[in-house]
Amino acid sequence: MTTEALTEGTPERSPDGDVAVSPRAPDPKALDLKAQQRADAQALADLVRPVSARLLAGRALAVVSGSLAVVPYVALVQMGQLLLDAAREGRAADSSGVSRWLSILVGAFSLRLLIYFAALLITHLADIKLGHLIRGRMVERFSRVPLVWFTQVNSGRVRKALQDDIVTIHNLIAHRPVEATNAVVMPLGLMAYAFILDWRLGLLTIATLPLYAAAMALAMRGMGEKTVQMDKKLGDVSARMVEFVTGITVVKAFGRVGRAHRAYQGAAEEFQRFYYDWVRPLITVSSLGTSLLAVPLILLINLGGGALLVHGGVVSVADVLATSLIALLIPYGLEVLMNSMWAQQMAGASARRLISWRCPCCPAQPSARSRTGMMSSSRVSVTHTEKSPRRSSR
Repeated sequence: MTTEALTEGTPERSPDGDVAVSPRAPDPKALDLKAQQRADAQALADLVRPVSARLLAGRALAVVSGSLAVVPYVALVQMGQLLLDAAREGRAADSSGVSRWLSILVGAFSLRLLIYFAALLITHLADIKLGHLIRGRMVERFSRVPLVWFTQVNSGRVRKALQDDIVTIHNLIAHRPVEATNAVVMPLGLMAYAFILDWRLGLLTIATLPLYAAAMALAMRGMGEKTVQMDKKLGDVSARMVEFVTGITVVKAFGRVGRAHRAYQGAAEEFQRFYYDWVRPLITVSSLGTSLLAVPLILLINLGGGALLVHGGVVSVADVLATSLIALLIPYGLEVLMNSMWAQQMAGASARRLISWRCPCCPAQPSARSRTGMMSSSRVSVTHTEKSPRRSSR
């Protein structure tokens, strides 16, 4: 079998007369992007290791906060049941029972918010510590490099690392552990409670989720590789922009019209073409997926189906109201998860750049002999010419 057949996947006839199609070779660019994606994930894990214990504590508190989100709905159903029973029997509602469940509702909601704020406080303190470590290591690294390094390295990439990448890491460390964990635990707990009330109401609560999940899976296919490419192109735009702004004085004095900003314009247009080609096919799919979680559609399914179940005497009105409110909260959790996945991809690339800035091969520290100002050389020649001093007159 020839090399061309292996590369192009063209059919080739075997000695037996059968036609066999050789497998197509994998795309080297796709393999590089996947390898870089794995490297980004590893770099992110290495970067956040000094504050991993605090992040774990923040996630644990987020689990408790998300679990407590079920309690107000339980209290709401119980209060509604007490009021409906009293109205059905034509008597006054049990004020002590209503007050008890109202106290439970307010207390659980307040405790949940308190624990949630405590979790955010822990992760923000972890972000402050990590930011201090990153900046300190980068300052130490920059103080040891020779001056020629600053002329060899593009200042735009340094600015991106010191500003944009640290902001990206801030969002990942300070917010994502708590918000993403809460976005998983709270909807799962609420959906479990909806199924406990009635399995038919539980099915109505998640009626549109399978279609939404399928649409989002189609829209996010290959997102990791595309995110890596987008990050590279944004870095090029930032580098060209800083080059152009830094040299604007020289451009005004010696540059030609339209020539100085050509590199920046080319990088910006390249990013525009790439992003438009990526996003254009996804607009229809994303719009369809978002419409499946629209509030009117969710209320129509839950209230309409719930009304049929109430008419059949299967569930109560309080159960339908509670599950309808639960159904409205599930899209929030899905939206947070989608944003967290995007933030994870961007933070991985930022972590890789930050580690590369702080951990390159630095020049060796000067020896004690050189620090004292002494010089040694095998061939040094000095020429000294004496001149007669000029007498100064006063």
